[in-house]
Formats: sequence, structure tokens, C-alpha cells
Amino acid sequence: MRLPAAILIATASTVFATEDFEQDPINYSKATPTDKAAQVQARIDRGEFEFDRSGGEKAFLLSVLKEFHVDPATQTLVFSQTSLQNERISPRRPRALYFSDEAYIGWVQGGDVELTTIDPKLGPVFYRLHVPRAPEEKTRILRDGDCMRCHLGHNPDRVPGLLVRSVYPDADGQPIYSAGTYFTDHSSPLSERWGGWYVTGDHGAMRHMGNAIAKQLLDGRAEMDTESGANIWKLPDFVNADAYLQPDSDIVSLMVLEHQHTAHNALFAAYFSSTQTLYRNRLMAKHFGYAPDELSDTTRRLLESQAERLLKVLLFCDEFPLEDFGIEGNEAFQNAYAAGARRDSKGRSLRDLQLLTRVYKYRCSPMIYSSTFANLAPEFRVIVLDRLRNILDGHFISDEQAETFAHLRDSERARIKSILVETLDDLPANWRIPFEG
Repeated sequence: MRLPAAILIATASTVFATEDFEQDPINYSKATPTDKAAQVQARIDRGEFEFDRSGGEKAFLLSVLKEFHVDPATQTLVFSQTSLQNERISPRRPRALYFSDEAYIGWVQGGDVELTTIDPKLGPVFYRLHVPRAPEEKTRILRDGDCMRCHLGHNPDRVPGLLVRSVYPDADGQPIYSAGTYFTDHSSPLSERWGGWYVTGDHGAMRHMGNAIAKQLLDGRAEMDTESGANIWKLPDFVNADAYLQPDSDIVSLMVLEHQHTAHNALFAAYFSSTQTLYRNRLMAKHFGYAPDELSDTTRRLLESQAERLLKVLLFCDEFPLEDFGIEGNEAFQNAYAAGARRDSKGRSLRDLQLLTRVYKYRCSPMIYSSTFANLAPEFRVIVLDRLRNILDGHFISDEQAETFAHLRDSERARIKSILVETLDDLPANWRIPFEG
């Protein structure tokens, strides 16, 4: 279908307009969420459910994790004051973070629980779970717009997303902003990761910014000793590990978290942009009398571009390579993570970890099983899966695309496709037919 040039130009220029997600059809801030947090609060309001209030903060937190299907072994600890509860965070009292494919949970001693859950129509929704301190107080899960100051303000895609930040922390955990900060994804070198975080485990000769306090220099820069905090297996003595659910802040959990939030953000960006693109296509189809399910040439090109961008993340195109002998962490996290794996008939899973030269054995993100991927618009999901199949079959549309995905050798692509055929729901039938052409 061909549309007038003026319409094509207008469409292309507005697809990524600032805060499109606040307009039809998403209306992010005005819409009523239906995610897990909203469902739990509705049950609390009806008197059908309550978290464990009988055994102190840890018991309450454990009951939150259980209800949201988050394993305590995913724990990582961040001591930089980069949260809405900064006054309660310090190197002695770090904030604990826990995660699953569908929820991210933060907890500060003496404070509230921070929740991010995934809504089928809104993507990530940010909440603050008020922890009751007295018998007469009620548990409340409230949507928290203040979170958007960081979770939107620092997102280059200008859509709600997740955030992992590395800073130069002073002795109180306050970032030395004049020295700069790093926003971490799975492409970030280890030398720029984990400033303001605790990191336990082995990483060989590689160095990171974790476990260290920075000193501000006269010119505004900062210096820190990255050697003394390298390759440690326990938290510093001044941190009361008994106050937390786990005695560590595992390096493997950190790296899985950083990949997962990278993939989730790519999925969120693809979800918001493709939803808006298809919505505008339907408006134009109605205006010009075309069939509502017919994609204009411009719409298809935009969706294909969005699909390519998403697949670069899901197939680890820019992943930072591990050096030396890779990384080694606590088996508690790895066992918990493997327990949630979808496995094919040969026992293979996209959650299988490699940890020597890279994080995952098979470089296709397990987030392809997430609800965010499943909730992509059907028209867009078909394009993503069609392009993914062609890449895995080695059928590249250009030399540039072949170079982009050259890190995946033929054998690895074949294994990934075989795993997906057996484990990914609602795959098109042509995935089971060997490519010919």
C-alpha cells in the first residue's frame, strides 16, 4: 500500500516523539494497571490476603518475594544513595535488590519495599509498598510517579524502563556527581560497573568499581582503590549480613540482572514504539479507506527497523566479553536461576550459563520467554520472529546484517533455533521447516 509522501514523512517523524506513551492508545499514567502488584492490592483491600506481619522485616520481605515469585538467592546489594529512600542507605546499610522475569524488588532496612512489576498493557509499573509498623496500619501498594524521574529521565528511549547505575560513592554512599556516572547494560566493560555496589565472587584479573569508596579530587574527578575490593567472597565486616536474606551480593546474579534489564528495556522500547506505530497505521487506514489490518510500506519499514534493533539486544550483539578465566559466583543463585529454565528434549536451556568468555552458553536472551515479549502486538511479533528465524538459518538480508550477527557461529545458531522450536510458545509453523533458498 502506498500513502502520500506528506503522510509518510509525518508518520516517521512522530513515531518516537517524546512521551508518546502518555497518549492514545497507551495513556501510561492515566491507565489503571492490571499487573501482579495491582492484583495483590485488590486482594488486600478485599481482606483476602496479607503479607507476613508476625516476624519482623525479614519475614515480611520473604512473604513479598514469595508472593511475587522472586527467589531470595537473586540478592544483590547497593550502598550508593541512588534511591528514593536515600536517607536510609549507606555502606553499612545497603539496599537489597531481588528480581525475576516479571518483578524487581528493592528493600531498605527500616524503609518501604520498592516494586516494579510488568503490566500487559503498560510495561513496567513502579510502586512503593508501605511496610506497616504498627498493628493498626494497613499494607498499601501505591503507584509511585516519583520513580519516573530516574526511570524515564535517564532512559535514552524516553519510555519507562529499568535502571542500573554505577557511581563514584563517598564514605556516606553519596555519589560524587562531578566525577560522572555510568548507566550499565550488558555491553558495559567491567571497569565501569558496580560503583556503589557490593560484589562477591571471583573475576580474575578483571577489575570493577564495586566494594570501594571514592575520594573526590580538587578538579572534581574521583579516585578509588579497585584492587582491595577485587575477588572477595564475603561482605565487609561492618555490614551486618544477618540483616539480609543472603550473606552476599553475587557477581553472577549481578551480571544476569544487568543482561535482563538490558533486554527488558529493549523489549519495553519495542513494545511502546510498535504499539504507537500500529495505532497510527490504523488511524491512517481509517482516514484513507484502507483495510485496518493492512500495513503501509512506511509502517512495515518502521516495524522492521524496530525488530532489528530488538534482536541486536536479544542476540547479544554488543555483549562485553569476559577475560582471563571468566567469573565465578555462589552456587545458590545459579541453582535458583536454573530451576526456572525451560529445557528442550536434550536438556538444553537459554538459561544455561557459560561464565568463561560470556555470561550465557547460548546467546539468545531468556527474556524471549517473558510476558513483555508475549504481549508484543501480533503484527510486530510476527516480524520479529520471522527475522529471528532467518538470522538463525543464516539467511541474512544484507552484508551489514551478516556482519552484525557474525558473533553467532552456524552451530550456535542451529542450537538456539532447536531450543526455541521446543520451548517457545506460539512459534509460526515455518520454524519447523528447514530454510530453503
